[in-house]
Amino acid sequence: MSLTRSPMLSARVKSCTGCRQQKLRCDASKDYSQPCSRCVRMKLNCVVLKSFKRTKKQTKAQLQAEVDQLKQQLVTSDALEPSSVSSSTVTGNDNTVRYTVMNCQTNGMPFEASISRVAANDPVAFPENSFAPDTNCPTSAGGLSMTSCQALDDFELGSNQIDDCFALFSLHYLPKLYIFDSLNDPNTCYMQSPLLFWTIVAIGARKYSKDPTILSLLGPKVIELAAHSLFSQTEKLPTIQAYLILCVWPMPVDTMHKDISPVLSGAMLSLAVSIGLHIQGNGQDFSRTTLEHDENECTHRAKLWVASTVAAQSTAISNGLPPPTVLDTYDPKLFPEQSPGTVPFRLQFRKKMSQNLASCILELGRCVQGIEESGGASSVKSMIDIFMWQFLQMDPECPDQFSKSSRRVEYTTTDKSGRFHLLCARLQVHSFHFFVGPTERDNASLAKLYLLACSVIEMALGLDETEDFSSSATAYNQKMLVLASFALLRIARSHLASLLDIERGRQAYFDNILLFRKISVQDSDLSSRTTVILTQLWTSKNAFKKSDGTTDSLLLLCRSRLSMSVVFDCFWRWRREFAGQQTPYKETQSDIGANSIQLAPLLGQADEGTESSKYLSSSWSPNGTFPDYDWLATLDVPLSFDANFEPEGPMPMLDTINYAALT
Repeated sequence: MSLTRSPMLSARVKSCTGCRQQKLRCDASKDYSQPCSRCVRMKLNCVVLKSFKRTKKQTKAQLQAEVDQLKQQLVTSDALEPSSVSSSTVTGNDNTVRYTVMNCQTNGMPFEASISRVAANDPVAFPENSFAPDTNCPTSAGGLSMTSCQALDDFELGSNQIDDCFALFSLHYLPKLYIFDSLNDPNTCYMQSPLLFWTIVAIGARKYSKDPTILSLLGPKVIELAAHSLFSQTEKLPTIQAYLILCVWPMPVDTMHKDISPVLSGAMLSLAVSIGLHIQGNGQDFSRTTLEHDENECTHRAKLWVASTVAAQSTAISNGLPPPTVLDTYDPKLFPEQSPGTVPFRLQFRKKMSQNLASCILELGRCVQGIEESGGASSVKSMIDIFMWQFLQMDPECPDQFSKSSRRVEYTTTDKSGRFHLLCARLQVHSFHFFVGPTERDNASLAKLYLLACSVIEMALGLDETEDFSSSATAYNQKMLVLASFALLRIARSHLASLLDIERGRQAYFDNILLFRKISVQDSDLSSRTTVILTQLWTSKNAFKKSDGTTDSLLLLCRSRLSMSVVFDCFWRWRREFAGQQTPYKETQSDIGANSIQLAPLLGQADEGTESSKYLSSSWSPNGTFPDYDWLATLDVPLSFDANFEPEGPMPMLDTINYAALT
């Protein structure tokens, strides 16, 4: 390295320009005959200038402005010199798939989420249940991606893969969220929050066909990063956004006790309250510095808070936990001076429905604690009727419209999930009828619950046909479908079977198993295992058998998980029969002495020669005890079911039943 001396050097300057800029000690020789060790190590030209003035380091805002300026120049140059882009076709299941994503940043510059290209005239076939990258999107900078490669620990990801995952997230998951005014480009997102960046990449890679290993490799690292971010001093809003996404679409796990979404939802809500998201405004009362009033920022905070409360309550309810409630200033009845116009109407409706459901669940949870007392069962049934009436009153407010012209639901709006969630809320409230004892059961209400469970599954199937529901089904939606299946199974195996539309229930149950196969993102995730449990319980003859030899499929032994007790009770019954575990629950004397009906093999019970016996061979049943059920990940689950049943004529959402015969 050469050493340059300034001819204007009059007074001795102790440091070279590089060390002075970085405010470091310089060990250059006294006569400047040798460069300093730092310049030698970094292969820099060691220069000593008296006229040198240290410049301040550019801020992130200045760097971003410079990047935006370069992007604008690039767009201008591309407009002046247009280049032809060869188009190619990606085929999957005889369907041509083309994705183009344009998201505007807050600075007005468009971010083009270009997905990596394949060679022209080289069609690529993708699996049925995976997302196909686009080959028709133009690239920036003459075909080169501007996205930087990133690494998390020892996991590295290329720019094309990052662009693919961001684009798939924007297309299939972002429309279900209201927490982004606009999705930043990957580089900006990484600078803003590495946790949010890697969360978006992981969710976008759930069914990324070009590299299905990304999710399995990245998932555990995202969880570790989320745990580390909880106590870091980074910006809280991106952390809350990442936690919310991980609650809506948790990382795939093979057993439920590994799911951290209930913990994340509590942390998310605590972080939101700590920075004042529950109070409309910019959160000045929760900051130690003066904040500028920005309408856009206030709107963003409002939407993030409402979405966070809905996600936290949905996560708790779907896991059988008491839903959290926080007093905020977004209720126009309590705070009429606050303007609710900052929150989209669909999100307002979801919040109202979620708050009502949380109140109903908590109140019914208190009621069932005294159900064994005199008049307790009547009180529970009366409360269920009141809450069901409240949700029926919300029907006209639902922003979604649908037609009941066929068994599959036909929708006329772009966002069709509102009515599905309303139906799921009614299902959860109605499921508390299972807590009522054998002598107090209401047969008419149980028949309505059976029809409601069928309707929930059929609506999900209709959504899958119209908007590919299975590709981005949330964890809440999946657990509601499990609840519907178990409610349907238990009622169909009861003494009411001869009075119900058994064929409709059979078809809905089998269709739901196939739907869970499409929802599954890994071979051993919860959705995949759910298909096995549903199939084995369907063929079981002993799952609902009591100690005295009689059968009562309506009896709940697990009674502490609120509306989801129906699900967890079925899980324990499955463990007892198929996993070799002893049930931890003891039947009460009233349960043993109740007049239960021993059922004939209805609804495809596992008698030899029945239809359901074709779907599950006896070799599936494990031998021995399996504490963690890891054996279930290696089962050879059937890929299809013989579900050729088609009803004669259209089947309405709710069938007509002679309820007089049920009393």
